[in-house]
Amino acid sequence: MSPSNYESVKESDVQSTLTKSHQEFKEGFRVRVCLERFFSDERSRAYVNVIQHRPVRWLQQHLRSLFGLKGLFCLCSNGYFLPSEEPLSILHPNDPIE
Repeated sequence: MSPSNYESVKESDVQSTLTKSHQEFKEGFRVRVCLERFFSDERSRAYVNVIQHRPVRWLQQHLRSLFGLKGLFCLCSNGYFLPSEEPLSILHPNDPIE
C-alpha cells in the first residue's frame, strides 16, 4: 500500500469514528429509572433515553413531564447523588436512576 493510500485509509477511519461519536453524542443512551417511591404499577420501573450533553436537571424535568411527578426530588445512581448541573455523560448506558 502506498503512503497516500495508507493516509487516506487512516483519515477515513478517523472520520468514521468521529461521525459515530458525534451521532452517539446526539442520540444518547438508555438508563433504568426506578420510580417505586411514586408508583406501584408498571410505571415504577422504566427505561428512558438520555442525551449525554444535557444536564441532570434536564432528566429531572423530563421525568416530571413524562410521569406527571409533583414536588421536588433529586436523582441518584448506584447510591450516589447526581448534581443537577452535571452533564448526563457522567452516566453509563443502563445505569440505574432513582
